[in-house]
Amino acid sequence: MSTSFQTVIDNRRSVREFESKPIPDELIAQIIKNISKCPTAGNLHSYYILVVKDPSMRTKIAELSFSQMWIAQAPVVLLFFADLSCAIKKYGKRGKERYAFTDSNIACSYAQLTVDNLGLKSCWVGAFDEDGINELCGLGRNYIATSVLPIGYSN
Repeated sequence: MSTSFQTVIDNRRSVREFESKPIPDELIAQIIKNISKCPTAGNLHSYYILVVKDPSMRTKIAELSFSQMWIAQAPVVLLFFADLSCAIKKYGKRGKERYAFTDSNIACSYAQLTVDNLGLKSCWVGAFDEDGINELCGLGRNYIATSVLPIGYSN
């Protein structure tokens, strides 16, 4: 399903209730492909994305998102991280403190627009325990969680 860009913008809304219907891998691949085309500082793509399908991990993410348990009901949760080591190599302190976070958030925006274009829905979540998410995902100190994006078919 593909619609005009203006229609996607006009109809985009946050959804917090999802069907349990799985999202085909082809759609997840399309989302990731479109994210890879987003603009980034110095074309570094200083972000990291984790696709979470496992129900127990989605539940832990919901708990770490200050008990927003509706997150666990989405069949897929995308986690976005700023990749500090990538940005710092080219831009030093400014890359670490600014560009990696901006890149990650632009990537999340591209994900949201792609999700809607594909007939799915999402809800950007910024309220979560960054350290807890990083620990859950086994990422080191060079990554900082920036966004939680539950996606699925609207209920």
